[in-house]
Amino acid sequence: MLTEEKRSEIVETALALSPKPIVIESVWDGDTIGWILDLRAIQPERKEVVLVRLRGDGGDFRLFRGIVPPWPEIEEAKLLGERIASLLEIEYYAAPDKPDDLAPRWWNQGH
Repeated sequence: MLTEEKRSEIVETALALSPKPIVIESVWDGDTIGWILDLRAIQPERKEVVLVRLRGDGGDFRLFRGIVPPWPEIEEAKLLGERIASLLEIEYYAAPDKPDDLAPRWWNQGH
């Protein structure tokens, strides 16, 4: 999905944020053409910075065509989110493995 060059750009953007993020979170969001997975940096006072929006190739038609895995963007977000979180020495909070725009957010977990 993303090139290594693009991944590096996203990492550099996250590392340059001020104030420093307190968590990196992936969040599902739907729109009129399907599901998107955002990788967000959460800063103090719940300020959110979208680092990248991921939409898998084939859109939601992947489900009807039986293409496996149907949601590779979750793996992309996990690898990138964990990489950024590790460098910043903060938590990565992952979205569910399949779209769910009602899934609890990081701050709903008692943070």
